[in-house]
Amino acid sequence: MGEIPVPEEDGRPLTQTGAILLRIAERHGRFGTTDEAGRFEVLRWRLWDNHKPTSYMATYRFMRALTRAPNPEVLSFFRGRLDNILAVAERHFERQPFAFGGEPTVADRSMCAYLPIRRSKPATISQ
Repeated sequence: MGEIPVPEEDGRPLTQTGAILLRIAERHGRFGTTDEAGRFEVLRWRLWDNHKPTSYMATYRFMRALTRAPNPEVLSFFRGRLDNILAVAERHFERQPFAFGGEPTVADRSMCAYLPIRRSKPATISQ
């Protein structure tokens, strides 16, 4: 899949962070869940994290910080998407401390990369 470094398991390369995190949780019996509904929720939040905040935030950050002349309209579009995405997370985590259940799962650990932890004020992205 064109990724490096790649951990291996029994001589097979493991790629894609989401899949690796789920594999680790299953193998070691930690940061996963034990029932079907929980597995579905952990997978759902992992996919949401990978598709929504991670992809939009990475693209927005790249365009804003690493391109010579970012298009303001495109930046505005991405910023609007990010505000909406962060609002989804904000509403969810106001009701409960973790993605699913009473303890952190691999979904929570994955989201730590892009979702800021807040104490008293809303999450924002610097312009």
